[in-house]
Amino acid sequence: MFYQTKPWQFLTGLPQKAIAASDLPVLQFIETQGKQALRERLKLEALANAERDVALASEWFPLEEEAAGHVSAARRLKKSHKTN
Repeated sequence: MFYQTKPWQFLTGLPQKAIAASDLPVLQFIETQGKQALRERLKLEALANAERDVALASEWFPLEEEAAGHVSAARRLKKSHKTN
């Protein structure tokens, strides 16, 4: 996780002491179900948009390659000027 708090602190903003012991399993269930739902949603969206994403990538790839070539040439030119 990217945050340093425990799930119950993230969900409620309260320290563990302030939450009833019976609430912890509920909060943990909410956190895990939320993560699972998000994973499933991302997977479904990725599959639904795969054709569009491949088309975009294939459209942009030649431009990226051309730009990378220009950057490489500029770096080589800059290095040759430094050594002279």
